[in-house]
Amino acid sequence: MLLSLVSFSNKEQKSVSDLDSFNQLNKKISYNYRNRTRWLMSHLFKYRLLIVVIALIPFFIAAFRNSVPMLVGILYGEITTTKQMSRVLFLVVLIVLATAFQALLIFCYRILTHFLGENIARDVREELYISLLKKNQAFHDQQESGEIVTRATIDVVSIDMIFSVALSKLYETFFAFLVPLTLIYLISPQLLLIPLLYTILFVVGLKRYDRKISGIITELRKNEAQLNTLVADSLQGFATIRINNLQKRQSEKFFKKTQKIQTLALKQTKITAQYPALLFLGIATAIGLLHAYLLLKTHVITFPQMIQFIGLMLLLSAPSQLGVEVFALLRKGLVSADRDFQLITSGKEEFTRPQQKYNAPMKGIVEFKNVSFGYNSHNPVLKRCSFKVTSGQMVALVGMTGSGKTTLVNLIYRLYDVDKGQILIDGVDVRDWDLEALRSQIGVVEQEVKLFNRSIKDNISFGMNVSMKRIVTAAKLAQAHEFIMKFNDGYNTIIREGGISLSSGQRQRIALARMFLRDPRIIILDNFSSALDAKTEAQLIQTIRHHYKDRTVFVVTNRLSIIKSADCVLLLSNGQILASGSHKKLMSTCSEYQEIYETLDVSE
Repeated sequence: MLLSLVSFSNKEQKSVSDLDSFNQLNKKISYNYRNRTRWLMSHLFKYRLLIVVIALIPFFIAAFRNSVPMLVGILYGEITTTKQMSRVLFLVVLIVLATAFQALLIFCYRILTHFLGENIARDVREELYISLLKKNQAFHDQQESGEIVTRATIDVVSIDMIFSVALSKLYETFFAFLVPLTLIYLISPQLLLIPLLYTILFVVGLKRYDRKISGIITELRKNEAQLNTLVADSLQGFATIRINNLQKRQSEKFFKKTQKIQTLALKQTKITAQYPALLFLGIATAIGLLHAYLLLKTHVITFPQMIQFIGLMLLLSAPSQLGVEVFALLRKGLVSADRDFQLITSGKEEFTRPQQKYNAPMKGIVEFKNVSFGYNSHNPVLKRCSFKVTSGQMVALVGMTGSGKTTLVNLIYRLYDVDKGQILIDGVDVRDWDLEALRSQIGVVEQEVKLFNRSIKDNISFGMNVSMKRIVTAAKLAQAHEFIMKFNDGYNTIIREGGISLSSGQRQRIALARMFLRDPRIIILDNFSSALDAKTEAQLIQTIRHHYKDRTVFVVTNRLSIIKSADCVLLLSNGQILASGSHKKLMSTCSEYQEIYETLDVSE
């Protein structure tokens, strides 16, 4: 329902970002959707210059870091041989400068990588939100709100971590291994044997670790989404839960899910803790030290070179431990990227045709030609429906629950597309209308009114930049002005989410005011007066008849007073139009209508 409301407000779509228009933002999004990796890379390559700078810094960080043990070795040689104070001081100064430059580069590197990650996270959020707005209603009917919230928040943060932490530190780790190994080779190729073997074992171990945690992280993300869905459902149905004494049951479900998440998180932590990278490094360092000592005894290397070798081996401890943490973050990010990529690329976008560009003021002539539709291919909801309504007519749709009334009117503004047949507005197939032009000229009051956590004024003008005078006029037409002014803050009164602070009748009248403000050419009212008293309902019908006498009005209702005032009544049963005509005509010619008449709400 939220999508249909948002999609109706094309001006609201235009304010989804700081860009001038929704169309500009839409054109901005041009990523590679062949697979997840290409999609991530297309996001990354938007910042080519920044990537070049970031790519160079880790090499210099590693160079300055590894220069310290090299300088320490030289310093030892100077102290034990020449003992020239000037050279000793010079080497000390170089060590201090190397450490300072390393710290400065690390600071810059962290700032730049986090800047990159935050920018990509913003782009993904923007892309995800626009993608959701572009999906058709059938896609949203199958989604759980908690799942989507998880993907738009937690998963996007994890994608941010890929670029701001995981990949940057993985790249840094690469140089943290490459530079020491290169320097060890330059000291003596024979010293390279042990650290090289350790590096190979480290890479093999990381691959095994990644295989172990990938399934756990996937399951963890899935359970987190299910927990969010459970919380969202519980909050939305809080009153129902209390009325039916289901607090204990919902609490047990919540505790079981949190226990499951805790178990998975601890399992991941256990696997990470069991990874013996530092233990292997300690063994490798000990063996390497022994090997270096043997080379020293055979005069292959000098004692200062042995000190350099030990210092370089010790520097491998940081990337060894970091590599495990980085792979965990990277795997979380990739799992999240999979989920967001799947959400963005799955489902169909809002209906488009190459020739979908008809844009003209509507007259309001609506014609259904053998229209059939079903939410799935196995269960048609509407079957071969045909009728024609001229401009200025008020049509009442009548039928038992599940007969297809709401579905029929939803097809007019293309919340869904027909499976067979045609729907024409002013003689033009709705699929050939420009979608924005089509919906901007149709006003809808849905069966379930959706209000937002903002002021009454903002709820009425939702997505429109209009004067206060027009808002008040629309509220008066909807019989809402009087009760609004009884609030202390009047039109500035904040409505709690879902309009829970208002009565059902008040919510319906605010929705009517929103519709009146749009001044549509075609009006669709789906059980709009179900919570209104007979007097208010009569006043609203009179308003519609008087102020919108040249508009086409569709009313889904079981209220007899509305049916009698309609120019035409469509009787629906099992997705088919059984009869059409005035109330008086159907009462005299249609036995099915007479049967339904006995069940109608006859309140006057």
